[in-house]
Amino acid sequence: MELEALERIEERANSIFQENRLFINSSVTNRKKSLEPFAKGVAELWDMYLKSDSYNIFEKYMKLQIWHHELNGDFEKVLLFADKVMKDHKAGLINPIRFNELFLDKAKGNALIKLRRFDEGADFVEAMLNKIDDSSTEWYVFAETYLMLNIQRYAFDKASEVFQRVAATRNFDNLEKDDILRWNILRSYLYYLTGDKKIVKKFGYEEFISATPVYEKDKAGINVALLILQILEYAKGDLAQLHEKLISIDEYVSKFLNNSFSKRTKTFCKLLHKIATHNRDYDTISQKSRYLHEKLNDSEVAGKTFVDVEIVPYEFLWDKIMAELKAFKA
Repeated sequence: MELEALERIEERANSIFQENRLFINSSVTNRKKSLEPFAKGVAELWDMYLKSDSYNIFEKYMKLQIWHHELNGDFEKVLLFADKVMKDHKAGLINPIRFNELFLDKAKGNALIKLRRFDEGADFVEAMLNKIDDSSTEWYVFAETYLMLNIQRYAFDKASEVFQRVAATRNFDNLEKDDILRWNILRSYLYYLTGDKKIVKKFGYEEFISATPVYEKDKAGINVALLILQILEYAKGDLAQLHEKLISIDEYVSKFLNNSFSKRTKTFCKLLHKIATHNRDYDTISQKSRYLHEKLNDSEVAGKTFVDVEIVPYEFLWDKIMAELKAFKA
């Protein structure tokens, strides 16, 4: 292909890529309308790549294809696609000099979490952690994935070890503000789950879980995760404070961002309301929450169309809080 023609097709490919990347970052309501235009963009890029054999176009196609599968919640397809690309790379069908497999590795780690293939995921991500320099941005991404995998498979002690390894790195305090917020939420969940005070050493845990996060649309997912933890902590405390936290979570999930959260998160939030509505009475809550509990157990983990950040499986959190309420009654 002549240079001028290649430049034109690469410009068109970049335009398609940027347009669809903007779509990903648009509102959840907009993303849920239809993914057909996105799928069309993926197909167009693939056709352009076949005609041009341009790595620039292939990389854009690869990313859009992964994102499309993630938006659809098709995480098995993410794994299949990643394996196919890696196979083609090893066969020399993809530019071996420019190819960077980290994007695929991140997508694979996330897919294994979503598919609840935790043991396989933990082995894969741990290998990546040991392979990458811990001063790089990518290392912290894999560390977060590894920590989440261990939480999801209830290996809380291992997850705590991972956090302490992260906190001990020389660049931890220099991470971006939003990254620090996510790590502090993760450390707070770990402390709630384990009671290990080393996790919250030199960290104001009590202040962190008492301050209601300010409504910010771009932080909706992690802020609801924080509010859920606050409700769990307040479940055995002052009922007025518990009601305050429940109102806050309603404002995030129902009033402001009703379409941004999956049915799974909204079902769990409704379950949490039962704690205050029935004055922490274990027997009444057990009876009145049966339908919602079954609905939660039958629900699937949300795809990336939604903003949910489910740090600990909701089923485990509900069983834990019910056990605490039962003991509280006794």
